[in-house]
Amino acid sequence: MTEKRLQKIRDEAIRRLNLWFIYSDFDQMCLGSRLKFEMQLGLTGYPFVKKSWMKNQNYNMFITLDESNSNDYNDFINKLFNKAYEAS
Repeated sequence: MTEKRLQKIRDEAIRRLNLWFIYSDFDQMCLGSRLKFEMQLGLTGYPFVKKSWMKNQNYNMFITLDESNSNDYNDFINKLFNKAYEAS
């Protein structure tokens, strides 16, 4: 994955996390679960029924399965999760 693509993924993940924090908080988002955190960001597609605020926010699949399996992506998501956890 190129650095440019990784930056776009970072920007989108942060955009989605900021939306969650407008409408909810970290505990309601994922109950401290790293897996649920990633699922709620929905970068590989949102696996739950979309909340009403998601419908007009382009909350669709943004990355491929290969991208989500990359070390760069996983390192970034782990750091984002830890920052969000510490801020809560």
